[in-house]
Amino acid sequence: MSSPPTTTTTTTTSSENHETPKPTPPAPIEDKSAERIKKRDPGNITKVIKCGVVGDGTVGKTTLLLSYITQAFITEYTPTVFDNFSAIEEVDDGKLVNVILWDTAGQDDYAQIRTTCYTNCRYDVFLLCFSVVNRDSFDNVKYKWLPELKANSPGTPFILVGTKTDMRDQQTGGSPTNTTSSPPITGNNQTLNNIITFKEGQKRAKEIKAFNYMECTSRDSSSVAKVVLEAINIIIEKEKLKRVNNEKLWKNQVKKEEKETKKEEKERAKYIEKQKLKEEKSNGTTGTTNSNNNISKDSNNINNNNSTPNKSLSSSSSSDKKQQPSSPSSVASPSTPSSSSPISPSPLEGTSPNKEKKINADN
Repeated sequence: MSSPPTTTTTTTTSSENHETPKPTPPAPIEDKSAERIKKRDPGNITKVIKCGVVGDGTVGKTTLLLSYITQAFITEYTPTVFDNFSAIEEVDDGKLVNVILWDTAGQDDYAQIRTTCYTNCRYDVFLLCFSVVNRDSFDNVKYKWLPELKANSPGTPFILVGTKTDMRDQQTGGSPTNTTSSPPITGNNQTLNNIITFKEGQKRAKEIKAFNYMECTSRDSSSVAKVVLEAINIIIEKEKLKRVNNEKLWKNQVKKEEKETKKEEKERAKYIEKQKLKEEKSNGTTGTTNSNNNISKDSNNINNNNSTPNKSLSSSSSSDKKQQPSSPSSVASPSTPSSSSPISPSPLEGTSPNKEKKINADN
């Protein structure tokens, strides 16, 4: 006898009766890549900023730059001789800035190459780096790198940057994101001596007159980006201040030139008036002199005319005197006796020539 077929009854629970609600799909994200690429077009770049990165070797300069450019952390260390990286950043006013980051070698063997870089690159700003877990690199900031910057790029602004804050946090138990206060000190003495706190960094920055003190870790690319953006802002603010000062100087220069122009116009007017008076005086003096000269000439002519007849009379009288024979009374010879003595006739007077000869012969 066959057994009747068994029927299986399925019981459904209340959870099976109610279906789970499906999550609402997120709103579609607007693709702004084309607009972003258009904004990043080199033709829209308004300024190029050259930023030099200096500091001891192994403080993390190259890793810092690669973290900023690639947003990735590089674990392998390769000593850098000379390299550069480029990025485009948008500043607060919407303008695009091309920042060129120059990575330099920190070893003493490459000091000559660094000097050439200082001269040829003409940096706008520097990132002076040290490791917050290496006190030697911190001391070299003051005694090595600051004198080098002053000697090769005097007057160039710089930011003091403490790197490898993640390693400090690991050694001291501090938080990787706590970069605004000193971390708790919990390590051994040797480790603690090598650690530089945030307050120490701030003090050193004021001591060497850095524009700012900042800390970062290459494991957090956002902390590195803040450092680079701070360097960009320093140059932009410096140019704004320079522009404002230039406008003030320009306005002051305009006012100064206006005053000088008015002064020159007054002096020119005085000079012209003086020249006119001088010309009038010279013209009056010339007229008086000419009239006096004419009067003197006329008087001379009159005198000449008056003296001419006298001269003719004197000359004629002299000629008449020459023509008149001299009288015995007026002209006397040396042998002639004076008029008071009687004149005796000469024995020879009234004799003939023959008698004179005979008399002479008898004598």
